[in-house]
Amino acid sequence: MSFRYGVRAPGLPSFLWVESVFNAIGNRLGTFLEVDMSLLQTQNKDMARILVSLNPRGGLAEKINLQYKEYVFE
Repeated sequence: MSFRYGVRAPGLPSFLWVESVFNAIGNRLGTFLEVDMSLLQTQNKDMARILVSLNPRGGLAEKINLQYKEYVFE
């Protein structure tokens, strides 16, 4: 049994606001379902919203590390 969770990604640099990065974040937490695409077209990119499916027994990580080229983000 899995549940759908809305996950926020605050502080993500604007050059990482692409669906493939959100997909990678979602899949690190569980299974990526979708990203709020309306936020991708705004100039004010403070916090991304990602929908993921995960098994509640595994819990939701409080934070993850994401490496993109030479950058590492928490």
